[in-house]
Amino acid sequence: MHFAFGGCPFFFPFYLDSVYGVCYNESDQQSETESFMKVYEGTEKYIFVSYARRDAERVLPILEKMDRSGFRIWYDVGIAAGSPSYFKVLEDRLSYCDVVMYFVSEASVSSLYCRREIEYAVRREKTILPVYLEETTLRDGLDFMIGSCQDIRKYLFPSENAFYDKLLHERVLDGCREAPKTVPPAKPTPASIQKNPEPGTVASMAWTPPPQSPKPSVSEKDERYVYIIYSHKDRATVMPLIEGLQCAGVRIWYDQGIEAGTEWPEYIASHIEASKSVLFFVSKNSIESFSCRDEFGFARALEKEILAVYLSDVSMPSGLQMQLSALQSMRMQDERNGRKFLSRLCAHPMLQACKV
Repeated sequence: MHFAFGGCPFFFPFYLDSVYGVCYNESDQQSETESFMKVYEGTEKYIFVSYARRDAERVLPILEKMDRSGFRIWYDVGIAAGSPSYFKVLEDRLSYCDVVMYFVSEASVSSLYCRREIEYAVRREKTILPVYLEETTLRDGLDFMIGSCQDIRKYLFPSENAFYDKLLHERVLDGCREAPKTVPPAKPTPASIQKNPEPGTVASMAWTPPPQSPKPSVSEKDERYVYIIYSHKDRATVMPLIEGLQCAGVRIWYDQGIEAGTEWPEYIASHIEASKSVLFFVSKNSIESFSCRDEFGFARALEKEILAVYLSDVSMPSGLQMQLSALQSMRMQDERNGRKFLSRLCAHPMLQACKV
């Protein structure tokens, strides 16, 4: 069986397949009777999907879910593999896409064609979002090309709903999604308030987060704001705190809603530089995140005021522990009343200069 797709004419010209001993088998092509969602053919930003056809039964349901959620998606449905137009179409669709979503598995890592696509995407400086279907070791240069990319590991999520909540709100895909219809935000109701919630949890804040994440309430001009450092794996805990800060009038900036294709390190660095202070949500996830560690290190180098908010008890390298111990801090896990903790956070002296 062969795997989709083409690749990079700069590294492995499509027409040299015979050099690598690869041939197309008609039985490997998609059946004309199979039912596929309609791929996007317009001119707006869209997602190019790279996957091994051996993984089709796992990948296509994900794409269908994304399609129903308004994402513009292209993959190689309806094209005869090995036909004269096959590689030209792949090259064109890769060239004009905004994001490449690469479904990582043993099958796709072993696929010459998937690797060619990733090589081409890297050369064209495309944003790449690896989605791991299973625990997989990157090899044959893939670790060098995408090992540092932010990824989503489906096999680590406790449920399908948890995985889709992460995927459908992934920031790098925002530009490839149809704008949702505006609906009034739901008001808190008695039914949405959990009784006797566990201390230090979202539920203990006695309100239900909105269905969509709040957008950054910060001016790009000269207003003072707080820069937020957090791990996206802590999104369910951090987002209610962010909205609470916004409701209290605190101007903040965090990495939600950045359009795919943005020069990420420079964009992040410029906002840390321009911030008045930094709020670092400390957890096992953020400690293990290279991005969070880089942002924290850069903020310290700039001598920014930093407030560490511990979401949970966490062990860490002694060097990082030494750095964090010198900072002002708050511990969410020690607070039995989530609303009270949020009030204390909003009233912290370090944040007052950033209030409207």
